[in-house]
Amino acid sequence: MNGKFLIRPEGTRIDLVLRPVQHFEIRGRVIGPDGAPVAGVLITDDRCRCRSTSTLADGSFLLSGDKGVHKLLAEKDGFAPTETGGITVEDRPIDGVEIRLSYGLILKGRVLGIDPAAMDKISVSVVAGSLREVQAAIDSEGRFEVPNLPPGHWSLHAQAGDRFATAELTPPAGLTEVVHDLQFPPVSEIRGRVTGPGGEPIVGASLRFSGNTYAHFQTQTLADGSFAVGVTDGTYDLSVSAEGYSSRDAERPIVVVGAPVEDVEIQLGPNIVLTGRILGLEPGETIQSFQAEGPPSYRSGPWTVDENGHYRQTGLWPGDWTITASYTSGSGPLFYGSPARLATGRIHIPPGATEATLDLDFRMGDLTLTVRSAHPDESFLATLLDTDGSTLIKNAFGQNGVSSQNGVLRFERLQAGTYRLRIQDMRGQKVQEQPIELTADREVVVDLAAP
Repeated sequence: MNGKFLIRPEGTRIDLVLRPVQHFEIRGRVIGPDGAPVAGVLITDDRCRCRSTSTLADGSFLLSGDKGVHKLLAEKDGFAPTETGGITVEDRPIDGVEIRLSYGLILKGRVLGIDPAAMDKISVSVVAGSLREVQAAIDSEGRFEVPNLPPGHWSLHAQAGDRFATAELTPPAGLTEVVHDLQFPPVSEIRGRVTGPGGEPIVGASLRFSGNTYAHFQTQTLADGSFAVGVTDGTYDLSVSAEGYSSRDAERPIVVVGAPVEDVEIQLGPNIVLTGRILGLEPGETIQSFQAEGPPSYRSGPWTVDENGHYRQTGLWPGDWTITASYTSGSGPLFYGSPARLATGRIHIPPGATEATLDLDFRMGDLTLTVRSAHPDESFLATLLDTDGSTLIKNAFGQNGVSSQNGVLRFERLQAGTYRLRIQDMRGQKVQEQPIELTADREVVVDLAAP
């Protein structure tokens, strides 16, 4: 039942008014391919799967349904699952729904190109039309059987560890049993070694080879830093990480075409830790995101910020890094209407360093910059930049530029100083930029129609 709550002032009684939901009968009959009634068919309302019933000896069924459009699923062993949609319940019972079943097809086959006995987990699934996925068990010889499938197009999918086999199949009309094997593509090994900054072997490093949607393979290094992993033909991006070291990606994709790939060497860097203070936030305000961008192919590690505004970023590498923290007013994640304030800093980490320090300043103050269009209610995008060109504020979708409302936009809690204001129309075709010297609250009028 649906309930409606009426909240009254504190100290008074709270009334709870319950209004029952109206239900109407959905009556119908299930028949087989020969038109004879079928008993014991499970009927489920897709609108609410908690509502189900079974047909009687004459094939009849009765369901209770609320107002709306319903889709019924009929299931019985030996028949293909059948969906009947478009049953609209308004303000009266529904009678005369007829569901005609067809005999189910049986799919039999084997998985090839893999040893089922050597796999901890292997499964086959079939998606037939709009019906839900059907799982099938595989025996020790790799055989599988899926009963009660409807005619039409089938999508077959088998998984064994990191390996996949897929097939698309439309059985010819008139068959009752379909035989189709699933062939796992052959694999070739990628072999190599992972070392540390001094050339030392790294044991237990994690490697992830990412290919197309289904092709992802993972492995770990042995005591001597070596690894070997079997993959199917394709092009793979390689990511490597290890505790105590900075992570990195391979500089070039690895291409596998029917033959092993040897001597893949990946060298990880030291786990350089960057620490510092985050300035400008009020007590209780927290960082929403923290990002470190550095040399190509190198990925930073986890970061933390404590309640006093001290941060710790791990997994950096020698070179030039740009660190950006974002803050959004309010208690939740970024959402439309709450732009994110950015604090950006840059640092060069020399070779041999194990730690570095960089403070980030949100430049919070008590000044307001109001940007107003010369044309009332004209919408525009405004971006406020620091003197070094870094963006100070992004919108709720992570993009530069905050949208005006009714032709007016305000940047609040700014410090005195010099900024750059970039204005553009909503399609980004017209762009204006001007320096802004802020010593007190200020209003700027912009005219995108001006030449």
